[in-house]
Amino acid sequence: LVLTRLAGYGDIRRIGSGNIGATNVLRTGAKGIAAATLVLDLLKGAAAVMIGWQWGEAAALAAAAAAPGRPTSVASWAGGAISRSW
Repeated sequence: LVLTRLAGYGDIRRIGSGNIGATNVLRTGAKGIAAATLVLDLLKGAAAVMIGWQWGEAAALAAAAAAPGRPTSVASWAGGAISRSW
């Protein structure tokens, strides 16, 4: 959402499937922004696991399980978006 707005594509939720993920960003034709979205999503999941390791093995496993299934993004909370990934 943030990357597409900064690149001048507007609100990504109004394009394609309405999701803010890399696949929908790719539908705009912006391969570089789609790749950046994917990398940032992966880093977000990795950060959750790293924080989890600091809290213990059980927390890291919980973070690893939760990260891929997270249906919404912090960036979409302000716009009141509802996840359509389910």
